[in-house]
Amino acid sequence: MDVVVELRAGRMRLADGKLSADPRKGLIRVCQDEAGLTHFCWAERDAASGNPVSGDPELDIVIIPGECNFSKISRPGARIFELRFPEEKHRNMFFWAQEVDAATDDDYIAAIGLALSPDDDGEDMDTETAAAAAPPAAAPAAAPAAAAPSGGGAIGASALAAVLGNIMSGAAGPSMSALLQQRGGAAADPGPTLGDVLRPELLAPLVRDPDMVERLSPFLPEQHRNADSIAELMSTPQFRHQLDLLSHALMTGQLDTRQFGLPPGGFGVMDFLRSIQEQADKEKAAGGQQREQQPGSGEGQPQG
Repeated sequence: MDVVVELRAGRMRLADGKLSADPRKGLIRVCQDEAGLTHFCWAERDAASGNPVSGDPELDIVIIPGECNFSKISRPGARIFELRFPEEKHRNMFFWAQEVDAATDDDYIAAIGLALSPDDDGEDMDTETAAAAAPPAAAPAAAPAAAAPSGGGAIGASALAAVLGNIMSGAAGPSMSALLQQRGGAAADPGPTLGDVLRPELLAPLVRDPDMVERLSPFLPEQHRNADSIAELMSTPQFRHQLDLLSHALMTGQLDTRQFGLPPGGFGVMDFLRSIQEQADKEKAAGGQQREQQPGSGEGQPQG
């Protein structure tokens, strides 16, 4: 991944309404992967070299444009940053500044804010633009940063995309076609949202299938890796909100099907779902051809 902007900062833990500082040296990085998705990462930093201790960041969250903001908490004598999720406060994270010069804090905040959210024209912030807004120490690094699964109990954007892909590809055929047909082939502008299409009552039978549970489990927190929990998760306000955010990003062109490894299909929710259907159909057809090429059950062989 390409590093767009970085800031030396340590993590903080919130417990019983109080913040406590993790004493380790740390590094916040906002990165962009090959698909154009934005990652907010934190890694422990070696005090001598200034580089991450490990190749894998301890924290790696895929950010949907508009779902969060980065700011400084107004507290006398303290330099504390907050990654705030206005609609999901349980996901808020806190960091303590480790840059020597406090006068650069506002510059870093502006650079990270630009990197996390699209600009006024709806275009993603590129590495060069974000670096120009940041102090010199936050210039893009030449070495790529490695990705790691995000932790915690909440389902993030990357996991959501993977979950949707598995649900929809597993439902390809009559079930998936029914979902699409219910919304009509030519969706009116601005078209349906993922929340409109992926209603809990339609998803419940799919996610209770043991094979589907097995396919979804790697993308979910451990406590949600069973049919009942997955079905309950699909109806929570947090999950529905993530669907709305992903829908908005698709419908405004901030994300497209190619960024999820799907066939090119334009922008919008219906294009996203059709691309999943198209890929699932191709995979099933390829699987069928492979089975046909395998030795048969004895048909057409000479009888003794």
